Amino acid sequence: MNTVLSVDIGGTNVKYGLVKENGILIEKGIFSSKNGNGLHVLAEIDKLVQAKYQDAISGIAISTPGFIDAKDGLVIRGGAIKEFANTPLKEKLTQRYKLPVTVENDANCAAHAEKWLGFAKDIDTFICITVGTGIGGAIYIENRLLRGKNFRAGEFGSMFIDGHRNWNSLSSLKSLRQKYARHHSMSDINFSTEEIFSKKETGEFYSSLIISDFYKYLAYGVYNLFTIFDPELILIGGGLSQRDEFINELSNHLKVFNQYNENINIRSCRFKNDAGIIGAAYFHFKSLL
Repeated sequence: MNTVLSVDIGGTNVKYGLVKENGILIEKGIFSSKNGNGLHVLAEIDKLVQAKYQDAISGIAISTPGFIDAKDGLVIRGGAIKEFANTPLKEKLTQRYKLPVTVENDANCAAHAEKWLGFAKDIDTFICITVGTGIGGAIYIENRLLRGKNFRAGEFGSMFIDGHRNWNSLSSLKSLRQKYARHHSMSDINFSTEEIFSKKETGEFYSSLIISDFYKYLAYGVYNLFTIFDPELILIGGGLSQRDEFINELSNHLKVFNQYNENINIRSCRFKNDAGIIGAAYFHFKSLL
């Protein structure tokens, strides 16, 4: 059975794992992206392939932010990894490692994972929202992934939610860290989002305030997408989705829309923070058929 090295690149961390054709994740790890440093990310991938997994894998599956022409493996816009912009990443890695390589948008990968083996397996129309360094998304309509003319479908973070502020600036984890850092006159790279939530649990006022705003604006965006696409299910992925109380907290903020008698079905992705790894592998195996 074929096994791929699946790499899920993010603006803060890079997650990777070995995934078999049946979707089983047999090994995984994580390393820092050095605040979205593309050269560092490629150097770390090189270490994984050359020194650790070369004899164990049949290919490489890449999940990365930005506008991606997945057919050609071209990164048109790099998103959180700006150095990847206008990079034929598939061609570059294929030539280097002499292995089949695929490249897909990170949020699309999360949706692929859920459609393959997750909570959307038997659902035709659903939305996947990834909340991380930025906010991304993917849209399945009548059992087909919507990519858009310019490969920009699902760039939910660019939606304007509150006046001149977009969703990324209101409800991404990066924006949450930046707000906390500015208030305390500190660098946002020296602490994690989880630390802010821990401060809230100890009763700190400011962390409670910005987390409440975070959920409020997250709910606004979720409701807007619900009204536009009328999905059967909305799945939330990314690091924050691992929190046991996440869906309950978001659902409480969605209650403001109860006056419209809406039934918004939301839940965390089945694969949580591994969704990008699993979905990139699925896209890889499917592309080779």
